[in-house]
Amino acid sequence: MMQKRFLKKLACLCLAAALLLSGGISAIAAGGPLKRDGGQAPDAKAEPEITWLTPNDTSGLRNRFSYTGQGWVKNGSEAYIDLGQSNDQAESYFYEVHFTGSAIYMYATKASSHGKVRFSVDGEYVETADLYQEERSEVECVYYAEDLEEGEHTLKAVTLPETSGSSIVNQVNYAAVAHAPYKPTGLSLPVSGYQLTIGQTQQISYQALPSDASFTDLTFESSDDAVASVSKDGMITAKKEGKAAITLSSALTGITKTIAVTVLSRLPEFGGAIVDTDTQYTQDRLQDVMRIGQQETSLTAWKNDHAVSELALYANGKDASHVSNSIGKCKRLFHQIHDGLQWRVCRRDVSGRDGRKPQRSVRHHKP
Repeated sequence: MMQKRFLKKLACLCLAAALLLSGGISAIAAGGPLKRDGGQAPDAKAEPEITWLTPNDTSGLRNRFSYTGQGWVKNGSEAYIDLGQSNDQAESYFYEVHFTGSAIYMYATKASSHGKVRFSVDGEYVETADLYQEERSEVECVYYAEDLEEGEHTLKAVTLPETSGSSIVNQVNYAAVAHAPYKPTGLSLPVSGYQLTIGQTQQISYQALPSDASFTDLTFESSDDAVASVSKDGMITAKKEGKAAITLSSALTGITKTIAVTVLSRLPEFGGAIVDTDTQYTQDRLQDVMRIGQQETSLTAWKNDHAVSELALYANGKDASHVSNSIGKCKRLFHQIHDGLQWRVCRRDVSGRDGRKPQRSVRHHKP
């Protein structure tokens, strides 16, 4: 029994150290399998990962908290319920962590007002943790379950009516889930293509979907290495004038995406992109605008609200004093009713003459 408690404390301390090194609660890669017997990770081809959950994480696709009973107080750093000095219905107040992985570690704070909690995973691995301590402690690991079959599980933390202190309090700070890398179901590219000049490089930006997933076998391939080559890490190098397509693919997931690359001998005289409305694009941001290269976007908004986009236009090698741009009439693309909500999507055509960075906001109205 003493050896078991020592191993439990050691495992929790290792995870706490990982949290400190990561600089916060986030998804981090573990250095090896989180197993007491030193066995292999659930997926021997990839190191297990750790996903940290805060009490506010209640809507995750794979990992999330849920609470039963009125009166739970939740914020980013902790969740707790205080049932006073006695309550015969204490066990009807509990929280659950629905998770996908092979191990889970629960962290809480011990204090003089905290009570006892009965933990279990899938109705097994039952253990009672006493959160009472005369002096308030730092956040520490109070329960864990390991060597679970990789997959979906539910941890349950039940408030117990008996207490060592003055109150019946169930409290939690966060949870850590050990799991094999989650396989993505999609791949998002923020831009549809890049426009580069000979010798210029560009890192391909992409996002695995959902956000807690990650690719372990993503490859990059150019349709014409003579025009634009790409490294194994997704860095494009423009070599000569022409067009090429860079294909991102994952054999494990069957996901494939293509991004267009246009290589020019010199920068265009006039161009622009759809840019972030919260960023001010001044002369020193010219290269940023050119790298964005986004020519189209989709916007949504609530009824009677506005969806706002911004265009940043630039002139290269020109010093024009008379600049104008025009926005064509809104063209209705479709208008339909879905679940009782009406919306209309409009497109505005933008044109302009050579000039020095004129900017114009485009508002898309909804009925």
